[in-house]
Amino acid sequence: MKHLLTLFTLASAGLAPLQAAIAPTDASQIVGETENVDSTEASLAKRIIEIATSKSVPRDDQDKLIAAAVQNAILAATEGLSDAVQIFAIASELAAVAAKAAPQFSETIVAAAASAPAVASIPDARARIQVVVNTAIRAAPSNAEFGGRHAATVVSPAR
Repeated sequence: MKHLLTLFTLASAGLAPLQAAIAPTDASQIVGETENVDSTEASLAKRIIEIATSKSVPRDDQDKLIAAAVQNAILAATEGLSDAVQIFAIASELAAVAAKAAPQFSETIVAAAASAPAVASIPDARARIQVVVNTAIRAAPSNAEFGGRHAATVVSPAR
């Protein structure tokens, strides 16, 4: 499912001709990549939420810590890869996960992802990552605690 979302997002980011290049054809490849990326995504989201919700860390330091977490996750997930399309897909997916975890830091996240060593040489990476991040934030359910637009409303059934 995530690969389909990534392919759709790449199309909206102007990479439609390159979609086929990242669509794995071997089922074992899909499973291996998904497990790796899922683990990295979960760890990144948890770390971003911890930093973003910390009351004891000043905003400037939160920006720096979030940027470092995003870059480290991208570095780890793209280690040994040379295909720019695959690197971009992973970096943009991780940036989207981080932005959904803390939308109020989306600019920091986009800048960090675009300046990661594996991503920096990709043409228009920042603009394309920005599109992916904006799309992910709009698609995510909002939650005021983590910087969303509205607080979640819990409705209990009437008795």
